[in-house]
Amino acid sequence: MNQFVKSLSLGVTLIASASLASASTFSIGSYGTPNEGATNPGFYNQPVYFAPFQPQAPAGNFATGSSYGSGKQGTYDLTNTSPTWTGPLSVNGLASSYVSINPGDGPNGGVAEPNGTYGYHSYFYTPAGTVFGGSISVLADDTVDVFLNGIQIIFNSNNASGGYPNCSATAPNCITASSAQFLSSYFRTDGGPNDLYFAVYQAGHYATGLDFVGTVTATPEPGTLMLLGTGLLGSAGTLLRRIRS
Repeated sequence: MNQFVKSLSLGVTLIASASLASASTFSIGSYGTPNEGATNPGFYNQPVYFAPFQPQAPAGNFATGSSYGSGKQGTYDLTNTSPTWTGPLSVNGLASSYVSINPGDGPNGGVAEPNGTYGYHSYFYTPAGTVFGGSISVLADDTVDVFLNGIQIIFNSNNASGGYPNCSATAPNCITASSAQFLSSYFRTDGGPNDLYFAVYQAGHYATGLDFVGTVTATPEPGTLMLLGTGLLGSAGTLLRRIRS
Protein backbone atom coordinates (compact mmCIF):
# COMPACT_ATOMS: atom_id res chain seq x y z
CA MET A 1 0.00 0.00 0.00
CA ASN A 2 2.88 2.33 0.73
CA GLN A 3 4.08 1.71 -2.80
CA PHE A 4 0.65 2.72 -4.11
CA VAL A 5 0.67 5.92 -2.08
CA LYS A 6 4.10 6.74 -3.44
CA SER A 7 2.90 6.05 -6.98
CA LEU A 8 -0.18 8.18 -6.48
CA SER A 9 1.94 11.04 -5.13
CA LEU A 10 4.23 10.69 -8.10
CA GLY A 11 1.26 10.88 -10.45
CA VAL A 12 -0.03 14.07 -8.83
CA THR A 13 3.44 15.57 -8.98
CA LEU A 14 3.74 14.70 -12.67
CA ILE A 15 0.36 16.27 -13.41
CA ALA A 16 1.38 19.51 -11.68
CA SER A 17 4.75 19.47 -13.39
CA ALA A 18 3.18 18.88 -16.79
CA SER A 19 0.80 21.77 -16.20
CA LEU A 20 3.63 24.13 -15.31
CA ALA A 21 5.88 22.91 -18.08
CA SER A 22 3.18 23.36 -20.69
CA ALA A 23 2.46 26.95 -19.64
CA SER A 24 4.46 29.29 -21.89
CA THR A 25 4.89 32.99 -21.09
CA PHE A 26 5.98 35.43 -23.79
CA SER A 27 7.17 38.97 -23.16
CA ILE A 28 5.87 41.78 -25.36
CA GLY A 29 6.99 45.40 -25.57
CA SER A 30 7.42 48.47 -27.72
CA TYR A 31 10.31 48.97 -30.12
CA GLY A 32 10.71 50.72 -33.47
CA THR A 33 10.81 49.24 -36.94
CA PRO A 34 13.94 47.84 -38.65
CA ASN A 35 13.68 50.26 -41.58
CA GLU A 36 14.10 53.10 -39.08
CA GLY A 37 17.16 51.51 -37.48
CA ALA A 38 15.55 49.73 -34.52
CA THR A 39 16.16 46.11 -33.51
CA ASN A 40 14.02 43.69 -31.55
CA PRO A 41 15.38 43.49 -27.97
CA GLY A 42 13.86 40.03 -27.58
CA PHE A 43 10.12 40.64 -27.46
CA TYR A 44 7.64 38.17 -28.94
CA ASN A 45 5.62 40.81 -30.80
CA GLN A 46 6.35 42.57 -34.06
CA PRO A 47 7.67 46.16 -34.06
CA VAL A 48 5.30 49.09 -33.59
CA TYR A 49 3.99 50.65 -36.80
CA PHE A 50 2.16 53.92 -37.23
CA ALA A 51 -1.20 53.92 -39.03
CA PRO A 52 -3.74 56.74 -39.03
CA PHE A 53 -6.83 54.62 -38.37
CA GLN A 54 -7.78 51.51 -36.46
CA PRO A 55 -8.71 48.60 -38.77
CA GLN A 56 -12.38 47.76 -38.83
CA ALA A 57 -12.96 44.77 -36.55
CA PRO A 58 -15.08 42.04 -38.19
CA ALA A 59 -17.38 39.63 -36.35
CA GLY A 60 -15.82 38.32 -33.17
CA ASN A 61 -13.92 41.55 -32.47
CA PHE A 62 -10.91 40.29 -34.41
CA ALA A 63 -8.77 42.82 -36.22
CA THR A 64 -8.43 42.43 -39.96
CA GLY A 65 -4.77 41.41 -40.09
CA SER A 66 -1.56 43.15 -40.98
CA SER A 67 -2.85 45.52 -43.67
CA TYR A 68 -3.34 49.09 -42.50
CA GLY A 69 -4.07 50.59 -45.87
CA SER A 70 -2.42 53.83 -47.02
CA GLY A 71 -0.36 55.82 -44.56
CA LYS A 72 1.39 52.94 -42.79
CA GLN A 73 4.91 53.91 -41.77
CA GLY A 74 7.70 52.86 -39.47
CA THR A 75 8.55 54.20 -36.02
CA TYR A 76 11.73 55.27 -34.26
CA ASP A 77 13.09 54.38 -30.85
CA LEU A 78 13.22 57.62 -28.86
CA THR A 79 16.42 58.10 -26.87
CA ASN A 80 15.92 61.58 -25.43
CA THR A 81 13.11 60.88 -22.97
CA SER A 82 14.17 62.72 -19.83
CA PRO A 83 13.62 64.57 -17.61
CA THR A 84 9.95 64.87 -18.56
CA TRP A 85 9.11 61.19 -19.02
CA THR A 86 9.37 58.14 -16.78
CA GLY A 87 10.64 54.91 -18.18
CA PRO A 88 11.01 53.22 -20.52
CA LEU A 89 9.42 50.11 -19.02
CA SER A 90 10.86 46.61 -18.74
CA VAL A 91 9.57 43.08 -18.22
CA ASN A 92 11.37 39.79 -17.56
CA GLY A 93 14.74 41.47 -18.08
CA LEU A 94 13.79 43.02 -21.45
CA ALA A 95 13.73 46.81 -21.82
CA SER A 96 11.19 48.49 -24.10
CA SER A 97 11.60 51.80 -25.92
CA TYR A 98 9.43 54.83 -26.31
CA VAL A 99 8.46 54.93 -29.98
CA SER A 100 7.09 57.63 -32.25
CA ILE A 101 6.98 58.65 -35.91
CA ASN A 102 9.95 61.03 -35.65
CA PRO A 103 13.22 60.55 -33.72
CA GLY A 104 12.87 64.10 -32.42
CA ASP A 105 9.45 63.59 -30.85
CA GLY A 106 10.76 63.00 -27.32
CA PRO A 107 11.32 65.68 -24.67
CA ASN A 108 13.94 68.21 -25.80
CA GLY A 109 13.98 66.46 -29.15
CA GLY A 110 13.18 69.57 -31.13
CA VAL A 111 9.99 68.29 -32.85
CA ALA A 112 6.45 69.26 -31.83
CA GLU A 113 3.87 67.11 -33.59
CA PRO A 114 0.47 68.66 -34.38
CA ASN A 115 -2.30 67.92 -31.93
CA GLY A 116 -4.49 64.98 -32.85
CA THR A 117 -4.81 61.21 -32.59
CA TYR A 118 -1.91 58.96 -33.61
CA GLY A 119 -2.57 55.26 -34.21
CA TYR A 120 0.05 52.58 -33.55
CA HIS A 121 -0.11 48.81 -34.06
CA SER A 122 1.89 45.79 -33.01
CA TYR A 123 1.06 42.14 -33.70
CA PHE A 124 1.82 38.84 -32.04
CA TYR A 125 0.76 35.30 -32.90
CA THR A 126 -0.68 32.68 -30.57
CA PRO A 127 -1.24 29.05 -31.60
CA ALA A 128 -4.74 27.77 -32.11
CA GLY A 129 -6.37 25.48 -29.55
CA THR A 130 -4.81 27.17 -26.54
CA VAL A 131 -6.14 29.28 -23.67
CA PHE A 132 -4.43 32.65 -23.20
CA GLY A 133 -4.08 35.30 -20.53
CA GLY A 134 -1.61 37.97 -19.54
CA SER A 135 -1.27 41.68 -18.84
CA ILE A 136 0.00 44.97 -20.26
CA SER A 137 1.36 48.24 -18.84
CA VAL A 138 1.43 51.44 -20.89
CA LEU A 139 2.98 54.91 -20.78
CA ALA A 140 2.06 57.58 -23.32
CA ASP A 141 2.21 61.28 -24.07
CA ASP A 142 -0.31 62.72 -23.78
CA THR A 143 -2.57 59.73 -23.11
CA VAL A 144 -3.83 56.62 -24.88
CA ASP A 145 -6.65 54.16 -25.53
CA VAL A 146 -5.55 50.54 -25.91
CA PHE A 147 -7.34 47.78 -27.84
CA LEU A 148 -6.61 44.08 -28.25
CA ASN A 149 -8.32 42.66 -31.34
CA GLY A 150 -10.79 45.54 -31.32
CA ILE A 151 -11.67 45.18 -27.62
CA GLN A 152 -10.84 48.28 -25.58
CA ILE A 153 -8.85 47.36 -22.46
CA ILE A 154 -7.38 50.72 -21.37
CA PHE A 155 -9.27 54.02 -21.52
CA ASN A 156 -7.62 57.42 -21.87
CA SER A 157 -8.16 60.37 -19.58
CA ASN A 158 -10.93 62.60 -20.83
CA ASN A 159 -10.04 66.20 -21.60
CA ALA A 160 -6.31 65.46 -21.68
CA SER A 161 -4.48 68.71 -21.12
CA GLY A 162 -1.02 67.60 -22.15
CA GLY A 163 0.50 70.12 -19.78
CA TYR A 164 4.30 70.17 -19.51
CA PRO A 165 6.07 68.64 -17.62
CA ASN A 166 3.53 66.07 -16.42
CA CYS A 167 1.85 65.15 -19.72
CA SER A 168 -1.80 64.35 -19.14
CA ALA A 169 -3.07 64.68 -15.60
CA THR A 170 -4.50 61.15 -15.54
CA ALA A 171 -2.91 57.78 -16.34
CA PRO A 172 -1.93 56.35 -18.73
CA ASN A 173 0.52 59.16 -19.32
CA CYS A 174 4.28 59.58 -19.59
CA ILE A 175 4.91 59.46 -15.82
CA THR A 176 2.32 57.00 -14.49
CA ALA A 177 1.82 53.64 -16.19
CA SER A 178 -1.63 52.15 -16.53
CA SER A 179 -2.10 48.35 -16.53
CA ALA A 180 -4.78 45.93 -17.64
CA GLN A 181 -5.31 42.17 -17.75
CA PHE A 182 -5.76 40.17 -20.93
CA LEU A 183 -8.79 37.90 -20.65
CA SER A 184 -8.88 34.67 -22.64
CA SER A 185 -11.86 36.00 -24.63
CA TYR A 186 -9.71 38.83 -26.05
CA PHE A 187 -7.45 36.53 -28.08
CA ARG A 188 -7.86 35.00 -31.49
CA THR A 189 -8.53 31.28 -31.44
CA ASP A 190 -7.54 30.48 -35.04
CA GLY A 191 -3.80 31.08 -34.78
CA GLY A 192 -4.00 34.41 -36.61
CA PRO A 193 -2.32 37.68 -35.60
CA ASN A 194 -3.50 39.41 -32.43
CA ASP A 195 -3.62 43.16 -33.01
CA LEU A 196 -2.57 45.57 -30.27
CA TYR A 197 -3.80 49.02 -31.26
CA PHE A 198 -2.89 52.23 -29.43
CA ALA A 199 -4.73 55.50 -30.06
CA VAL A 200 -2.26 58.08 -28.69
CA TYR A 201 -3.75 61.51 -28.09
CA GLN A 202 -1.55 64.57 -28.62
CA ALA A 203 -3.07 67.61 -26.94
CA GLY A 204 -0.22 69.77 -25.68
CA HIS A 205 1.66 70.42 -28.95
CA TYR A 206 4.84 69.13 -27.37
CA ALA A 207 6.60 65.75 -27.11
CA THR A 208 4.70 62.59 -28.07
CA GLY A 209 5.48 58.90 -27.70
CA LEU A 210 4.27 55.45 -26.68
CA ASP A 211 5.85 52.83 -24.41
CA PHE A 212 4.44 49.47 -23.31
CA VAL A 213 5.39 46.06 -21.94
CA GLY A 214 3.38 42.98 -21.09
CA THR A 215 3.15 39.22 -20.94
CA VAL A 216 1.11 36.66 -22.84
CA THR A 217 0.68 33.27 -21.19
CA ALA A 218 -0.56 30.18 -23.03
CA THR A 219 -1.75 27.05 -21.22
CA PRO A 220 -3.34 23.86 -22.59
CA GLU A 221 -7.08 23.37 -22.51
CA PRO A 222 -8.22 21.95 -19.14
CA GLY A 223 -9.43 18.83 -20.94
CA THR A 224 -5.91 18.09 -22.14
CA LEU A 225 -4.56 18.15 -18.61
CA MET A 226 -7.47 15.99 -17.45
CA LEU A 227 -6.62 13.33 -20.02
CA LEU A 228 -3.00 13.43 -18.92
CA GLY A 229 -3.98 13.09 -15.28
CA THR A 230 -6.37 10.22 -16.03
CA GLY A 231 -3.60 8.33 -17.81
CA LEU A 232 -1.17 8.82 -14.94
CA LEU A 233 -3.71 7.72 -12.32
CA GLY A 234 -4.58 4.71 -14.46
CA SER A 235 -0.94 3.73 -14.47
CA ALA A 236 -0.88 4.03 -10.68
CA GLY A 237 -3.95 1.76 -10.45
CA THR A 238 -2.27 -0.86 -12.65
CA LEU A 239 0.76 -0.80 -10.38
CA LEU A 240 -1.48 -1.29 -7.32
CA ARG A 241 -3.12 -4.37 -8.87
CA ARG A 242 0.29 -5.85 -9.59
CA ILE A 243 1.40 -5.27 -6.01
CA ARG A 244 -1.76 -6.96 -4.62
CA SER A 245 -1.35 -9.96 -6.91
